[in-house]
Amino acid sequence: MAATDPPAIADAHLNEAEYRLLWETSTDAVVILDRTSTIRYANPAVADVFGHRPEELIGQNITLIQPERLREGHRQGLGRYLATGTKKLNWRATEAIGLHRHGHEFPIEIAFSHLSRDGEDLFAAFIRDISDRMQAEAAIRVGRARLDLVLEGANVGLWSCPLPFGRLEWDTRVKRHFWLVADAEVTIDLFFDRLDADDRERVRGEIAAAIEGRSTFETEYRTVSPETGAEKWIRAVGRAFYDEADTPIGFDGITIDITAAKNADVEREALLASERAARSEAERVSRTKDEFLATLSHELRTPLNAIVGWSQILRGGAANPEDLSEGLQVIERNARVQAQLIEDLLDMSRIISGKVRLNVQPVDLSDVIDAAVASVAPAAEAKAIRIQKIVEPLAGPVMGDPSRLQQVVWNLLSNAIKFTPKEGRVQIILKLVNSHLEIVVSDTGAGIKPEFLPHVFERFRQADATTTRRFGGLGLGLAIVKHLSE
Repeated sequence: MAATDPPAIADAHLNEAEYRLLWETSTDAVVILDRTSTIRYANPAVADVFGHRPEELIGQNITLIQPERLREGHRQGLGRYLATGTKKLNWRATEAIGLHRHGHEFPIEIAFSHLSRDGEDLFAAFIRDISDRMQAEAAIRVGRARLDLVLEGANVGLWSCPLPFGRLEWDTRVKRHFWLVADAEVTIDLFFDRLDADDRERVRGEIAAAIEGRSTFETEYRTVSPETGAEKWIRAVGRAFYDEADTPIGFDGITIDITAAKNADVEREALLASERAARSEAERVSRTKDEFLATLSHELRTPLNAIVGWSQILRGGAANPEDLSEGLQVIERNARVQAQLIEDLLDMSRIISGKVRLNVQPVDLSDVIDAAVASVAPAAEAKAIRIQKIVEPLAGPVMGDPSRLQQVVWNLLSNAIKFTPKEGRVQIILKLVNSHLEIVVSDTGAGIKPEFLPHVFERFRQADATTTRRFGGLGLGLAIVKHLSE
């Protein structure tokens, strides 16, 4: 038998020729040792694995191809095994370190088996260079670590669901998305229990449709914390997998926490709504200003036209006593109208600038009402409007500015008379309500449209703001009433 021939094996299932063919053609290094770890056989593959030709290893101790730091451990391990008296060593693959002829170390996988030849203890070692595998596994670990870093940074979770649904396999990120701890056991019932009640049936239908239709499952839903009731918005994407019989066997995918994006959308919509409201308000103010300027021009020009017109007539000297009397009345009336317009503007300016001063003193409101009614009586008589006063006899004095209170009541009565048709009725009531007095002015006019009621006390606002409207005024009377009352 040649120096590199394998020793005869007496108790093997294969015959010697078959063993020899198996070893000689193996791509793994095969060495056979005796009890002293002396190499009795080496196959050709040892040259590829360790860089030694087979004949260079025959007669050498196996520690020749082991790093020095591992040699003593090998000797002790073999000694312990031989001391047991066992004649059988099952194949046991383990990872170890090999020493190449050129001195560099490399990872190996080695499996030993106890052989026997004519009662002699022999050991077969099958050795494989696993450098490529280790590098690949290291690359996979690095890749997985990088992927995990990306998924963690993006808050993306991975889930896998064997079908039919039972226990679900979720990574820690998916569990966080569902308010679960890392070691929580997950079932399909728990999945639906953590969904917002309004989303459950929709998501259940989408899952069934994706599995049945072999389509992509893509949806958004809310998960709810059972402790605090807080919500997270989650986007889920997945698909089903099928066996050769076209039976669905799994349902896998990812979840992404999109709560921040949803909150940003809500904030953006709120900002847009606020911007739209501000723009609308600015446009309204601009329109109101334009309408007010047009109204002011019209209201000031109307009495001026009458004053100028009658002044020219009277200066002509041809007017008779009746015309003279009428002209002076028209001039006086329109001068008062214009003076009132200017006074209203000044009052509103004082109110806006906070410069209104009040002369506070005890005031009898029945006297205030009498004075206001007397002021508007001519306007009421011109339209045959009856003014009805109802005054609480037990009403005592209050603290206030009598002239400003009269201005408030006068504005309310003037407004009522202006919008009450001829032969109508205006009623003013002073009544005691609990511990305070109330003044109520009502009329038989057409009333105010419901949509304009929220704006009725705003300055420069009128239900009809056109210059061709039926009723005049700057739209300041009720605004002044509101501010003075406040």
